[in-house]
Amino acid sequence: RRERHLHSRSRLRGTRRTEPPDIRRAHLVVRRNGQRGGGHNRQLCPRRGFDLCRRHHDMVAQRVVDALMSLAGLLIALAIMAVVTPSLNTVVLAIVIGMIAPVIRKVRSQVLSLKELDYVTAAQAIGAPPWRIIFRHIVPNCFATYLVLATYYLGFAIIIESSLSFLGVGTPPDQPSWGGMLVRAASAHVKSGPWLAIFPGLAIFVVVMGFNLLGDALRDVFD
Repeated sequence: RRERHLHSRSRLRGTRRTEPPDIRRAHLVVRRNGQRGGGHNRQLCPRRGFDLCRRHHDMVAQRVVDALMSLAGLLIALAIMAVVTPSLNTVVLAIVIGMIAPVIRKVRSQVLSLKELDYVTAAQAIGAPPWRIIFRHIVPNCFATYLVLATYYLGFAIIIESSLSFLGVGTPPDQPSWGGMLVRAASAHVKSGPWLAIFPGLAIFVVVMGFNLLGDALRDVFD
């Protein structure tokens, strides 16, 4: 019996197990990665620091957005125009600052929802750089949201600009503005020519309503 056992062991020892080349290559890669574990951990340290710094930047940016969203966009634009020289460039800057907070919040939520999808995770797994993931996968899938937000906030920007011009802190008098037409018609020709105030107000109403309806239609199409 002992001789039979030794004979079977010698036969098993003489046989050689063959593995496919892919499996042997995978075993070799795993073995090398295990031997270089310390260097891999050292490489992860800057990555962790970068992620921590990015989280802090995101937290600070969101607190600034919360502070801007606590105030009305018209109030922010009015406060900015009260301390700067009225011009077309300053009006555009004030309108952008007054409306940028809700846009940032909506775009951020859309990007965070797309970030967890399978194709973004697959792009990260194959080593795609961040700029390629953003411009190849994130931005095209957010285009519908951007377009709907643009149509909505364009009408809101017209209302803010008309309000600033009506209050006398918007565009200069030598530049055409529906708000400026309203205030000039209301101060001088409200009795003799009421149509001078009716048509600018009607133009503001029609254009803003048109942009809102366009945004609703685009949202229905993309959804």
